[in-house]
Amino acid sequence: MENVLAEYNKFPDISIRHVFTNLLLDEDMVKDHRCNQFVKNYVRPQDGIILANYALDQHIKINYPNIQRIYSTTLDIKDIELVNKLTENNIYVLNYTFNNDDEYIKRLKHPENIEVLCADTCLFDCPRRKWHYENTSRVVLYNEEPYNCNASKCNDGTKDPFALMLTQPQAVTNERVEQLSAMGINNFKICGRGEKIPLLLEYILYYLAKPEYFGTLKRRFFLHWW
Repeated sequence: MENVLAEYNKFPDISIRHVFTNLLLDEDMVKDHRCNQFVKNYVRPQDGIILANYALDQHIKINYPNIQRIYSTTLDIKDIELVNKLTENNIYVLNYTFNNDDEYIKRLKHPENIEVLCADTCLFDCPRRKWHYENTSRVVLYNEEPYNCNASKCNDGTKDPFALMLTQPQAVTNERVEQLSAMGINNFKICGRGEKIPLLLEYILYYLAKPEYFGTLKRRFFLHWW
């Protein structure tokens, strides 16, 4: 971790988002000595903690008041009033169902504290989404067998995931990024944590490279990756 931080410290304007999104943590779990030592020693002032649990939220708020709390999309919140309350002083990763819902977004009181999840390939308004996150939490905490939610991934392995993503109702195109920015939203994240880098390449290039350099950068990546 010290080596990782040494690299990040070369670019102090880049924050680290530490992901503590287990939905099933209780009050005893959040007092874990090792985890708290990690927060004390490695979470810098410019960093933040992504969370999805009330016990952890209160623990961070009371014991580490200077750390930015970021509410995860895994909370699966749709209530606009609750979203507005959460985003008074903290960032919330918007429920992906509303990525292209202008009427909903216009009702957000703090768009500057909204983060939009790009490139999500879940079924639109997936009824099993939160359950899937809870299953992942049980796998981590209790070593349960993971459930392979094919419906959530919305892909049987025969479809190109990038092309599939752009056809979803919640797809965030580059044009949509510009529209959302005009509406006051300027925080975006590319989903795909845990995937192999080559599988994410098209997503990264689509959002971060100018179209005229897409092919050149893709070729250079493959030439130098191995």
